[in-house]
Amino acid sequence: MPVQGLRTFMAVWGSGGLTYPAISIDHLTARLGRETSRRGTDYARSGRVMRCLWNPKPGNLVGSVRGNRGRTCTTVVNLVCDSADRWTLRGGRCSCPMQVDCKHVAALVVAAAGDTPAPPPSAVWRQYAH
Repeated sequence: MPVQGLRTFMAVWGSGGLTYPAISIDHLTARLGRETSRRGTDYARSGRVMRCLWNPKPGNLVGSVRGNRGRTCTTVVNLVCDSADRWTLRGGRCSCPMQVDCKHVAALVVAAAGDTPAPPPSAVWRQYAH
């Protein structure tokens, strides 16, 4: 099980080790809206996805995403597989006040899709400012 800091990502065991399925984020904006998708992508890229588990039988991602004011949201994403064996977002539920198809749903999808490059390092001058 790969561990990155406090974040834990689990997937199914395949011939190459632990892997997520091929997840398409192309339709994320159409399903969730531009602003929700953007904010979720920002959350994923800034490391707010703390845990992400893949369950292939129902096609679910289940995870924890650190939200505003340090609150952790429990999020369940339902994916559907297309004819090209790519998984796309069907919908998601969350413990946040929005409850359905929120930025936490987007963050979980983006993180599992592997579209989370490391955030840029802080400026060198900031390291010596204190």
